[in-house]
Amino acid sequence: MRNITTPVGRLVGGSLYEGRVTDSKGRPFIYKTGAKKDQPYKQFSFGIAIPKEAGHTHWNQTAWGAQIWEEGKVGSPNLHHLPSFSWKITDGDSQTPNGKGNKPCEQEGYKGCWVVWVQANEFMVPVYNANGTQLIPEPGAVKPGYWIQVRLECDYNKSADSPGVYLQQKMVAYSAPDTEIILRVQEDVSEAGFGQAPLPAGVSATPVGQLADAAAPAPVTTTVTPAPSFLNPTAPAAPTAPAAPTGPQPTAKAWTTLEGMLAAEGWTMELLIKEGYVTA
Repeated sequence: MRNITTPVGRLVGGSLYEGRVTDSKGRPFIYKTGAKKDQPYKQFSFGIAIPKEAGHTHWNQTAWGAQIWEEGKVGSPNLHHLPSFSWKITDGDSQTPNGKGNKPCEQEGYKGCWVVWVQANEFMVPVYNANGTQLIPEPGAVKPGYWIQVRLECDYNKSADSPGVYLQQKMVAYSAPDTEIILRVQEDVSEAGFGQAPLPAGVSATPVGQLADAAAPAPVTTTVTPAPSFLNPTAPAAPTAPAAPTGPQPTAKAWTTLEGMLAAEGWTMELLIKEGYVTA
């Protein structure tokens, strides 16, 4: 384990003040080992972009980077040289997209820098003034885009599945202001043009607070006058027998109605009676 103080760099991602409860895939942070195994926790993480020094082609050529490299090398002499080894450091000039499809060289504040990502679980690190003599207690005082220094703890993670190093922040010192980096851009609602399109015919505007009342139709009151027979019931009248049919009618031999048989080609009333399809 090594304690390292970074050079002055720019805060380009994450937050010094707000912890996250899930990772980039929406999975909750859960302790996997130790006394708190299976318990959730908050993660405070951020990235600091440290300007590259002339002549350096790798971050391990810097004074601070050499210490991180040595920690990984000593902890994992057989794996530290592999591309999959997790150093938590990104080349800000890289054109290789990350897991979200973003190229580091296109991220604000990354270009020309080594971007070091540090984290701490469960606690927000103290933030001091430039020389570390006084705490800055106001939440949000140091904004993304400002210049800072970080005191961090570097340790090999002892993982066989995902070997790498831990870079855990211990404290931060504010160095200087700069243009604020808006990490989550939200469009100004005034630019959206809401309310300019006319409502469709037959639709009337209703304030949102009245939507519940407007959704229910007004009750309709109807006066029903019962029929006299309902109020003074009498015995039901006997059913009327159907009138006996008159004229020629189809017999049991008929294949359809009288009209249908007469419409058939070649059939007349006389022929239907003669053949027994219709009564005389």
